[in-house]
Amino acid sequence: KNANIRADLQKMQKHFGAAEIIKASLPWNAIYEWGSANMSVDGRETLVSLLLEPHGEHIDDLADDMAADETFFLDGGMSVGDMRELTARHCRWAMDEDFSAARANARFWYASEEKQEPRLGERFSESGAELEHPLASMRDAFLFMNELKKEDATTPLAIFLARRPQYRGAAKRAQIAAQFPFSEIRDNLISAELSPLDLLRCKLSFFGASSFDPRSDRWLRINMFQHAPFPDEIGILPADDWAWEA
Repeated sequence: KNANIRADLQKMQKHFGAAEIIKASLPWNAIYEWGSANMSVDGRETLVSLLLEPHGEHIDDLADDMAADETFFLDGGMSVGDMRELTARHCRWAMDEDFSAARANARFWYASEEKQEPRLGERFSESGAELEHPLASMRDAFLFMNELKKEDATTPLAIFLARRPQYRGAAKRAQIAAQFPFSEIRDNLISAELSPLDLLRCKLSFFGASSFDPRSDRWLRINMFQHAPFPDEIGILPADDWAWEA
C-alpha cells in the first residue's frame, strides 16, 4: 500500500506542474478529479488529506462532530414487511457473500482475558468460538434478511424478535444504517480473506498515526505525529510537509 501511494504521488507530481494548477479555475477540484480517475484507493485518500491540510480554519471544527451519539432505540412497531424493504435498500450488500461456504465463516472475534483487546480466532481449528463478539455484521444481516422472508409481512417486528431474539442486533444495525449510511463496514469481517491490517490502518489514521510499519497481517507499529513541529516551531517550519518526511 505504501508503494502504491508513493507511485501515485510521483505520477501526480509529473502530471501536474505548478503553472497548470494555477491556470485551472478550480485547481483543487482539478487535482481531485484527476486523482479519482488515475490513482489507487489509498492514493486518493492520501490526496484528499493533502488537499485538506492547508485549510485548517475550514476543517478543524469538523472533528467536534466526529463523535457518534450511540443512543438508538429499536423501533419494534415496524412491520416485518417494512423491515424487509428497509434491509433491501440499506443491507443489500450483505447478500453478496455465500455463508454456506466455510471460508465465509472462517474466523471469529473475541476479547483477550487480560487486556480485553480484540483478537481474531480461527473458527475451525481453534477453541473459543462460544466467546465470539457480535462483529460479524454481514453474516448476521444475511441470516436476518433470509429469516424475514419466512414471516408474514404484517407481523410487528417486536413479535418477530420475541420469537427470534438472536436477530435483535441485526435489526437494530439495519435501522441505524437506514439513518446513517456510513455506520457499517460493508465487508465480511469473519472471512478467510479478511485482512485485519486494513481495519487497523483505518482506525489509527483517525488518531494521527503515520509511518505504518506492518509486523504481520494482524498488528503494526506506528508513529504519532512523526516530525511534527514543536509549539515554538509552528509558523517557522513548512506546515504541509512534515507528515511525509522519512
